[in-house]
Amino acid sequence: MEYKIGQVLTEVPESTFQRTGKKEPIFEKDNYAQQLTDNPNKWVVLDMVEGRKATKLHTRYVRYNKKYNSKGFEFRRIMLPTGQLFMGRYNPSLLS
Repeated sequence: MEYKIGQVLTEVPESTFQRTGKKEPIFEKDNYAQQLTDNPNKWVVLDMVEGRKATKLHTRYVRYNKKYNSKGFEFRRIMLPTGQLFMGRYNPSLLS
């Protein structure tokens, strides 16, 4: 069935989306903790995105700072003329 904007339905159609399993968080999948603790107090480039409009790195850095700051990790999104960098560092002084 095709749907149109403004169309009125008496029932919500059944979703055909099926999740294949739990997605592993990027922090764990890409082993950010190991990369950062191996280089304490130094910024490490963890991800790059072409273009300046993408917001996924902004969302990630805000969420990661809330979640991992108490464990000694800091994250930043850096805007460049052609893209963005997602950087992190392990700062042991945040633990005290």
